[in-house]
Amino acid sequence: MGMASWRRVHPLGASSSIGLVFVVIGVGLTTVMTLRFVTGSGNWVVNPVLGILAFYGFLSLWTGFAWRMYRTGIYVSDKAVRIVHPWRNRVVAWSDVAQISSQPAMLGGWATVRVAIFLRLTNGTKVETPVQRHASRFAGGLRKNIGPVLSQADFDATLSLLRATRERASSLRP
Repeated sequence: MGMASWRRVHPLGASSSIGLVFVVIGVGLTTVMTLRFVTGSGNWVVNPVLGILAFYGFLSLWTGFAWRMYRTGIYVSDKAVRIVHPWRNRVVAWSDVAQISSQPAMLGGWATVRVAIFLRLTNGTKVETPVQRHASRFAGGLRKNIGPVLSQADFDATLSLLRATRERASSLRP
């Protein structure tokens, strides 16, 4: 499915900002340690090849996961919506989206204190997105801490933008 450009429909949340900070830390550590490996003349306690592979393997995982945390959210194009989680992506054509709503985010079958954006597909399936609305600090209960957590105004604006984009896409269909 060839898509035009994807654009994020919500502002960056704190988790996205933290993810970006960890990306910068990962890239910085890689740069600093690479310079030390290249210019250093110290004695290795372990096999230098295994040490370098372990170090770069760890930093690759670190930086890759931090990048995925930064990118977590909802992206749209003229033809589809892309839901990006830290561990997977899902692309749904606008023609398959019947409704966009908000309801409590789910964690292991339990409702949390935060509300998330959900897509209801034409086949009846509900798809939860990682974008959530901030809940009161004093609200007791489960919280899902993966994905952008937006203020009430930003959450409502994101919901409205998604609905408008869906309506525009459905009006362009033949």
